[in-house]
Amino acid sequence: MTFVRIGLFRDHAQYRLNFMQYPPENSEGIMITHWARNPIAAELKAARCNVFYANNGRRPELFFMRNKPIIADFEGYFVPPDMREAEKRIDSPLVRKVICQTQWAFDDATQLIKKKENRDKLVVVKHAGRTDFEKNRRSDNEVRFFFIGETFFLKGADMAVEAFKQLYKKYDNIRLTIVSTNFTYWSLERNQSFDKPFAGPLTDPAWGPYWEKNLQHPGITFLPRKLSNEEKFWHYANSDVFLFPSKWETFGCVFLEAMAHSLPIITTNFGPIPEVVGEKAAFFIDTKNKDWYEMVRDTPVRTRLIAELKDYMEQMIVSKSLRNRMGRASREQMEREYSIEKRNKKMREIYDEVVG
Repeated sequence: MTFVRIGLFRDHAQYRLNFMQYPPENSEGIMITHWARNPIAAELKAARCNVFYANNGRRPELFFMRNKPIIADFEGYFVPPDMREAEKRIDSPLVRKVICQTQWAFDDATQLIKKKENRDKLVVVKHAGRTDFEKNRRSDNEVRFFFIGETFFLKGADMAVEAFKQLYKKYDNIRLTIVSTNFTYWSLERNQSFDKPFAGPLTDPAWGPYWEKNLQHPGITFLPRKLSNEEKFWHYANSDVFLFPSKWETFGCVFLEAMAHSLPIITTNFGPIPEVVGEKAAFFIDTKNKDWYEMVRDTPVRTRLIAELKDYMEQMIVSKSLRNRMGRASREQMEREYSIEKRNKKMREIYDEVVG
């Protein structure tokens, strides 16, 4: 069987090949991962395939020219305007299956998709990832927190920094490493950037004061660049706690990486996150029923969230046994729920059903 997978970025395709070990065995995967229209059209016309796989539900109309069956996938967050657009994309007999990576996404889609024939296309297939990682045994007495997320503010790095700085006054053996490359506030309702206070890259003058005030700190290492897989996995292996207080999430593949490295997690209970990481592997900051704007602005809501985050971080600092216990639960959750073999078997069944 041959299939074509459409992705957003070349490095995203390489990530799936490296960490998720995708596509399934005995399937010839052709990755088309550059969104310039002419190259895509040329590759599609030249492709010989049995089924197209539209990554994250992106523009499956591009495939209709081939008159081949299509599988789309959705990670969620299905607010009604997005769902209307999504349903329009999958409302074709050529789209045979719509894969949801979580039960949360499946439930939202089931409620919001109008047509029964489109709801019947929904199926849950969880992401998966490698587990052949070991934590490094360090001899120092440091407690290392690790954050990695493309969007600095959206994923909660600002709250992590604030909580860490408060704790550092009491515990000077703690360290925080932050990896992030996007420093824009996003307005999810309008799908556009906030104009203030941070609406641009690191070269934007508005970024300088935040950098100087918050990230030039003896306990913080800030890496504003993409890491190679080797670098990234090194940081996971040499960390003690994964810190990811995300204000907006549809899945979070970084959780799989953290769990694969047996790291306890501090995160939020937004959307699918509790389902993804499991109750025993993480502490959850309560963001339910919180206004998103209040979480990104300097408000009492944000102050309370930082206090809750600080409390969970302190519990991790003072108790190595707690870190170890939650770390074991994290690895167990990864091995139980995100098996590559289980995911690929399910995907193979879907391909056979769609093509057959």
